[in-house]
Amino acid sequence: MDKLEELLARLKAEQREIILQVAGSAAAPAHSQIQRIGELELAIGAVEQQMGDIDTKSETD
Repeated sequence: MDKLEELLARLKAEQREIILQVAGSAAAPAHSQIQRIGELELAIGAVEQQMGDIDTKSETD
């Protein structure tokens, strides 16, 4: 589970960095920035799902 937690932290940190860059700019966010934020959100959700599956499996074993 430690590796998944580390991956989750890295993904969230990257997403946070992009969001803060976008928030600090007066210009509209670039399409690539919006796309990357969305990709990271999907990856974060997938990792969280796997972590939940592992927790559920551990409880039933």
